[in-house]
Amino acid sequence: MVNAEIFQETAVQENYLAIMEFAPEVVEGKYDFARFQAGDPSMWITFQSLYAYENQYTLTLNYLEENGLTVCDTDMNLLIDKEKREVKAMNLSQHPDTHYEVQEGEENLPLQIELNNFLSEWLANIKQQGYNPIEARLSLDESEDLTDSMVYFNSEKRPFNLAYLYESSGITVFNRLEHNNDNSMQEIARVYPNYSIKYNINDIPATAIKIIEEKSKENSPFFDIDDNKDSQKYYSAEDNAEPVG
Repeated sequence: MVNAEIFQETAVQENYLAIMEFAPEVVEGKYDFARFQAGDPSMWITFQSLYAYENQYTLTLNYLEENGLTVCDTDMNLLIDKEKREVKAMNLSQHPDTHYEVQEGEENLPLQIELNNFLSEWLANIKQQGYNPIEARLSLDESEDLTDSMVYFNSEKRPFNLAYLYESSGITVFNRLEHNNDNSMQEIARVYPNYSIKYNINDIPATAIKIIEEKSKENSPFFDIDDNKDSQKYYSAEDNAEPVG
């Protein structure tokens, strides 16, 4: 094996370790999409699975221009082999008009090495800059019985997926992904009929708080339900129709 091939083999294995450190839940199939930030809200990274192409993922750096338009600055398609523990960069696009691609079945070792080197440096920069998850979407397998598959992360990277229990006395808000010792969902907030809110824990993600506050402003018909009937069901964040369990 020539030196270039040895270098290439090492690079794809090291990139696999870096991806698994960065976003293991996406590679393992728990989430099909995740978004990350490192302090600047006008710039973020997304990593997502491409369902139409087996074992393929996209890693994208986006930023927001002053006019409000979202620009895709850097985008790479990655081929991930979990059995071999390898990540191969298949293409690279950079704004405004740079594009490199290894065609399927093409033997272009110099370009493959260049792309994998770029990915290696990019993943190292992502780690150094401290990108953390801010939101994700549960995969189809994980969210089969849910109408709201969005997950939000707090400063400690703890995930929150909101669920609601509607009663005449108010709305109880739960984190579906955290459970108590008796396996019941963690209660994180309570919305009262006068639309005031009591939060039961600290460090709830900002987006989750915004959703709960919007829920508290609704003129919800669920405050008028009969608690003695089969109405005490759990609903997801976007759900005002069908109970989810």
